[in-house]
Amino acid sequence: GGLPEGPGQIRYPDGGTYNGNFAAGYLQGRGRRVWPGRATYEGHWNKSRMHGQGWLSFANGSSYKGQFRMGLADGPGVFRGRKGNYNGSFRLGLMDGQGTLTQNQSRYQGGFASGRVEGKGLATAGEVRMEGTFENGLLAKGTVQFENGNTYRGALALGKFEGSGVYTWKDGSVYTGGFKGGVFSGRGIFESADKSRRYEGEFLLGRFHGRFLLDYCKFES
Repeated sequence: GGLPEGPGQIRYPDGGTYNGNFAAGYLQGRGRRVWPGRATYEGHWNKSRMHGQGWLSFANGSSYKGQFRMGLADGPGVFRGRKGNYNGSFRLGLMDGQGTLTQNQSRYQGGFASGRVEGKGLATAGEVRMEGTFENGLLAKGTVQFENGNTYRGALALGKFEGSGVYTWKDGSVYTGGFKGGVFSGRGIFESADKSRRYEGEFLLGRFHGRFLLDYCKFES
């Protein structure tokens, strides 16, 4: 006979099946495809590729429900995996655009690019809150609020305070100035909450003129 047309079924050599619509021999329109031991897709097809709205579930328990384009997740969708869930925009099979990612006790809401956290966003991990601009999955500039009530506002590199910033303790004491590798470094000013102590000058690895500010340098980075 000719090429399959209209509703029908097909069984593949590996035991897989397709049950749905055909057009000119292609899987076209709505249908269900099973890859034994690997995955199941139910949704729309275009020229034998997943295209349009659909649901793809994997043997390991992960699943994706949303838009597909030429066989890849593309557009709005929800991915549920063993390590976390993502609800948002996809492009070429990767998280891209705006979305929300949750993993264990962590949650990020904001921008993504090519599968990575990128752009403006808000991340929470337990009682720690990070908000600002993210690059390559890490906060590059913004505000960090710690569970002990202390906060940092400024630049970061590789997840540590780096460059200019302001560190404020819960009691109101403040350090304003340079940071390197997560500690005070460079020109800076430290002032206690009650104004009884003030240090202005050069800091090196958290020290001011060789004296360690024992009460205040034990911040969490």
